[in-house]
Amino acid sequence: MYLMLVPWVSAKLGPYFSPLAVSNPFLAAEKYLQRHGVRIEKTYILEDFFARKDDADVLLMSQQIGQFTSEQLMSLLGWVAAGGTLIYQPTRISNDSMESRDDVLSEVGTQLTVAQSRKRYPIPPSDVHFNQVSCSAIKSSPVSFKREASEEYLAYFSPNLRLKDTLGSDGQGSALHQVSIEKGTLVLITGLQPWRNNVIHCDDNVQLLHDLFVSKTGKQRDVLWLQGVQTRSLYAKFWEWYPHTVVTIGLLSLFWLWNRVAREHFVKNSTAESENKLEDYLLTRAAFRWKKMRNLELLNVMRDEVLGKQWRNFDTEDIGELSKKSGVEVSQIHEALSSASFSKNVNIVNAVATLNQLKGLK
Repeated sequence: MYLMLVPWVSAKLGPYFSPLAVSNPFLAAEKYLQRHGVRIEKTYILEDFFARKDDADVLLMSQQIGQFTSEQLMSLLGWVAAGGTLIYQPTRISNDSMESRDDVLSEVGTQLTVAQSRKRYPIPPSDVHFNQVSCSAIKSSPVSFKREASEEYLAYFSPNLRLKDTLGSDGQGSALHQVSIEKGTLVLITGLQPWRNNVIHCDDNVQLLHDLFVSKTGKQRDVLWLQGVQTRSLYAKFWEWYPHTVVTIGLLSLFWLWNRVAREHFVKNSTAESENKLEDYLLTRAAFRWKKMRNLELLNVMRDEVLGKQWRNFDTEDIGELSKKSGVEVSQIHEALSSASFSKNVNIVNAVATLNQLKGLK
């Protein structure tokens, strides 16, 4: 009946990302490259990357902080000089003295900076459950890349990050910077934003992806991707840090067992009596109060027998007369007839003895 009273409206929901696309923000780009003869292999370990790089045609290094040994740097640049293509994304911003903090950028005289601008650029919505965003909601920037001839692309990169020559000859800089090293090519980019699932369909993002990775002759190309911290899965992080994880889990297990094991000393007493200590205390307190009120009722019966029911209306003069007749002190008679004094743990024995001395005076 209630559902019949609720107004029903039709609404179009979705389409939504699949669980695989939600966990992989570059799934669409990977599927596109695979259909065009590009085989992608991923690794998260730097040593593994250098061991396998000679078998690849294109190297992709994303989210790199640029700290390499001299041997690693020489090996990497030597591989590029031999005819390879390296696509490199740095993440370390130049310091205040405008000196690059990235080893690769230092070798080619480039630095990653933040553009000084007060403009507010539109940013794609962060809701990853929708598979598309309106291209008018983002602001793409022009970049140039030379494959056969220099071409201009309109692609979505972070509007604030720029790659600039250390001499400052390129003005405001660009989001993509291409450097030729003998027979090979080094492509520096500020991010992988153009190829995320929700913006890859906008402007020239797909065309730039194609020209960077797909072979001009159509033959298969092998891409080795060294993923940085922002694109790594939780499973990969766990596997890399598994010794620390195992030690942490072991310590937590020991702590749990230490608190569960029964011990005889004061650290912990897990007997049923101690666990029910609060309940025992409350029951004891209730029994005491009940006995106390029961004794008060019995004392009132004795007061009626000794002095009659009129004792309830006795004033100071009446208590004084009883004191004169019986020789009992006024304070003792007052305590014996006062219920308020009884509530303050007055001695029952003394009250009964006082009432016995008052017998026959009513």
